[in-house]
Amino acid sequence: MIKKGDIIKVVSGAVDEINELRPRDQLIEKDLSSSLVGSEGSLDSLGVVNLLVALEEKLGEQLGHTIIVTEDEDLLAVDGPLNTIGTLVNYLVERFC
Repeated sequence: MIKKGDIIKVVSGAVDEINELRPRDQLIEKDLSSSLVGSEGSLDSLGVVNLLVALEEKLGEQLGHTIIVTEDEDLLAVDGPLNTIGTLVNYLVERFC
């Protein structure tokens, strides 16, 4: 079974992948309060897609089978799981732990 610490590592690794594609002055800080989407968010629509793909790959590696996180309609809600790194971690913990 996957644990919260594993989820944090998965999200951190996905953010690392996204940061590799971003200019140095636009890197996403790996802090639970870092905004991902919305008015304060760091990611545009392509960044969100890249993050979700990275999360699915890394979660799949951890769990040993294919994971699809985009099947949940609440994922993209205005006050949904992608608001901050912390809300994303909490969402994934609830779903997979």
